[in-house]
This record gives sequence, structure tokens and C-alpha cells, in this order.
Amino acid sequence: MLAVSALLFLLLPTVSHAEAGELGGVAVFAVTVCSLIWVTLTLLVFLLFRRRLPILKRIGLSALFLFLPVLLLGGEFLKEYAFGEYTSTRTEVTTKSSDVLGVTFPPGSHAEYEQTGGFFSWGANRTLHAIHSPRPVMLGNVSINAMIYIPENCCGQVRVEVSENVNINGWSCGDATFDLTPAGPALRSCFLTAPRRWRGQQYLAGAFVDFSSAMAGTGQAASDPLRSAWR
Repeated sequence: MLAVSALLFLLLPTVSHAEAGELGGVAVFAVTVCSLIWVTLTLLVFLLFRRRLPILKRIGLSALFLFLPVLLLGGEFLKEYAFGEYTSTRTEVTTKSSDVLGVTFPPGSHAEYEQTGGFFSWGANRTLHAIHSPRPVMLGNVSINAMIYIPENCCGQVRVEVSENVNINGWSCGDATFDLTPAGPALRSCFLTAPRRWRGQQYLAGAFVDFSSAMAGTGQAASDPLRSAWR
């Protein structure tokens, strides 16, 4: 009873200790009733075949009936695992160069895939979600370490992890989004790794800055590269 109450309190932190105790009591009562009903049915199965089967076969059949819910549940989990009826992630180290949205990642990069379907992961449908390079690579003239949230990248945009100590038009960024333009990657938004004062406002390290909104306010196209006048 105490264990069930503690588990409910951990899973539902907004529930008070009293409410967790009440829910735990209800759960224990429900499990107890269901168990008693199932044990009673098992005894009925044992008695039903009293004159038709030898004692050992009756015991085996009753035991099979008793554990039938566990076997069915385990079989369902095994089926889902075997046929990939769930989504899993897998990280692989690349053995050759990989070109992702125009960026070449060298061998030894860590590619993170999301996979579904297949039979015990064989023949699964895989989608590249992120790729991390063992050394900086170039997105146009910007040095990056990784490309992240790849399936969400669309409409000429890409989200990356900028290399350490890289300055983009006076901004020190970590996680950043770029517009891919003919003139090169244009910084659209980023999380700052160093404080910066801009247009009379102080931005602290870790702050999110959306340059597309600022450009919209100045009438500049969101896809235009940032210019030195922004500094």
C-alpha cells in the first residue's frame, strides 16, 4: 500500500499525500479483486476437467490459464518489438563522408536516426535526425559542429550547433537557425553563448534572439544575410 502511494506521488507530483494514498488504495483494491476473480476462474477450470483429464494435465492447463494474461501481454510486447510498431533511436558512427543539406560530414561522425517498422530492426524505415562531426565543418562560411532537428528543417532553413568561439556578425551563438540563401547562410535565430547589447537591450548568455522578427520590423527581407549595420 505504501509503495503504491509513493509511486503515484512520484508520477503525479501535483497530487497530495492524502490523494495519493486514496488512489493507491483504489489501485490495490482493484488489483486484489481482479486477482481473486482470476484465481477463482482458474479453480473452476481445474474442477471442470476433474473427470476428463489426469491430475498432471489439469494442473498444467490450470497453470496455463492462470498465467494467460501475462503471456498475452508479453506476446503483444514481443510483437511490437519484432515488427517495429514503435519508434526507437539509433546512433551510428559513419564510415564514409556524408552530405547533409550541402554540408559534408567526415567519416567518424555520429549520426542519430529515428527508425520505425522492420523485423527486429531489420529493414526499418530510418530518418536522420541529427549528425555530429568529430571536427568543425563548414556551412557556407560558418563553422559548425552538428546539424540537428533535421526532419524539421524545411523551406530553405537549417538548424545547427555553431562551433565554439565562432562569431557571426558580432553574435556568439550555440544552437542557431540559418536561412540558406544564394549569398550564403543568413542567421535567422540563435541561443547566445555570450552576452550582447543590441538596440538598447541587453541580451544575456542563453537568451534566444529571433532576427527574423527584427528584420520584419525594419522592412528587410527575412532571408537576407545580416549586414554589419546590425552590430
